[in-house]
Amino acid sequence: PRRPGTSSPTPTCGVTCQDDEVGYALDNTLWLVWNENIAGQPSGNQDMTVPCPLDGSALITGTTAVASNGISTIHLTLDLKSCANSNTSYSLAFSGSVSWDGTFGSTAGNAVTFKSMALGITGDIRLADRPMVSETCPVALTDTFNQNQSAQSTWLNGTLCGRSVSD
Repeated sequence: PRRPGTSSPTPTCGVTCQDDEVGYALDNTLWLVWNENIAGQPSGNQDMTVPCPLDGSALITGTTAVASNGISTIHLTLDLKSCANSNTSYSLAFSGSVSWDGTFGSTAGNAVTFKSMALGITGDIRLADRPMVSETCPVALTDTFNQNQSAQSTWLNGTLCGRSVSD
């Protein structure tokens, strides 16, 4: 398609672009839920229902711990119900059970995975032709963000709906 009044085609956000944004959005949404509800709270067993950043809810169960070296460990399940979040590049909601496991720390970076056998994803990607997303599928992503890495470093890898993600 072309932009009205121009001879240039409208840039598109194809499947790879969409998958990268959905992966980023899920990662960002889980960290927001963490920061708004669990960060700074006592370690141990977790069992709480909390609001999501913009709408919906998350039932959080599992365990958290902080070692003497400041490394945090998480073994959580989040049962997401229309858990909505947005930023300049997406407006999405997630539904389904997500396991979230791994470690992170202010100097160690992240080494966490999040998996779902059937994650519902709905909303739009706010890039290029602003594609709509609506699918339910397996997700298996690893967040290996390290604050000491260069901006070009890949930090999110795995699969979304059987397709590779490498953001």
